[in-house]
Amino acid sequence: MSVEYYRKRYEAWRALVELCEYQVAEWAKSMPLDIRRRPLYEQIDAVWGGRVLPNIRGTLKSVHYDFLQRQQNDPNALHSGGNISSDRRGLIDYFPNWMPDVAQKQYQKLLWRAGFYDDLIKDTSTGYWYEGSLTYYYEESLYGPLALPMQLPLYELDHSVYLREGDPVTIDGLYLPDLLDAGARLMYLRENIPDAWQGRVRTQYVNDVGQQEYYWEEGAWTKTNWIRIRRVKNRFINVPLEGFFPRGTPEELYNWPQRQQQYITEQQRISASSGEPCPHGGEWSIFVEDKPVTVTLEQGELMPEWEDRTMEEEHKQGEKFHVLWSLMARHDGGPVWVSEAG
Repeated sequence: MSVEYYRKRYEAWRALVELCEYQVAEWAKSMPLDIRRRPLYEQIDAVWGGRVLPNIRGTLKSVHYDFLQRQQNDPNALHSGGNISSDRRGLIDYFPNWMPDVAQKQYQKLLWRAGFYDDLIKDTSTGYWYEGSLTYYYEESLYGPLALPMQLPLYELDHSVYLREGDPVTIDGLYLPDLLDAGARLMYLRENIPDAWQGRVRTQYVNDVGQQEYYWEEGAWTKTNWIRIRRVKNRFINVPLEGFFPRGTPEELYNWPQRQQQYITEQQRISASSGEPCPHGGEWSIFVEDKPVTVTLEQGELMPEWEDRTMEEEHKQGEKFHVLWSLMARHDGGPVWVSEAG
């Protein structure tokens, strides 16, 4: 899980806390003289100042600590996620309609943003992604763009690390269940192996444009053994120009081991993350929204974030995502590979 997700979760929740603190303080400046004779829900200083603010401040301390841990690559940060989601459920009972309209809109956007990143962190840390949900039926309208660099590390199954029921986890990392229709998940040192969520009944739904959908309608947590997934040193996968799942079908995932050989390489492309200075002027690409997207940058410019154009609700639109760009061509004609660039 990217450090950026932890940063954006923390920054959104911090901004929410600061917004609420400011609005409570502003309300108090013109507090009615008879406020203690009014219904409790109108006593903003008592309800928001005395109940809401202490709770969300406590959560802010927690997500800040998780962010610091993740920056230091502390694996304990990977157990994070869920406390903001819990606060959001509690906040349903506290309406912000006492705030000005502009502040209410900002409140809803920040509440969504913090919860969005918290849910992604939680689902990843707890293994709650269903088989296919990050591959052939990933929904950008819900989760934002699945933006990939044009090259990814190559991974393979490590059958020397095979965990059975009751075994402790001795190596942190990704594991694949020895079970059909179930997805990989993160597992942590000293954790006893978990069950896997296995899809049982696939939808028969055909959407408005006549395309068959493939998400799971029913599934169950199932006991299984697990095989470690390890990174292969100095080997990479070039992202196909049409993407890994151009038709969005399960077969494209299941047949990938037979298709991947044509995309494997030992040459590593130069890459740079959003916010970093561009190391070489030239053409930089990511794969997003089912196609390669290229920007032209000069050396020293900051690598851009990707602005979402797929999420539907108003408060989600325009969200910017941290991405990893791949160098495709240089203005000076120099190499685009790490080893050749020196």
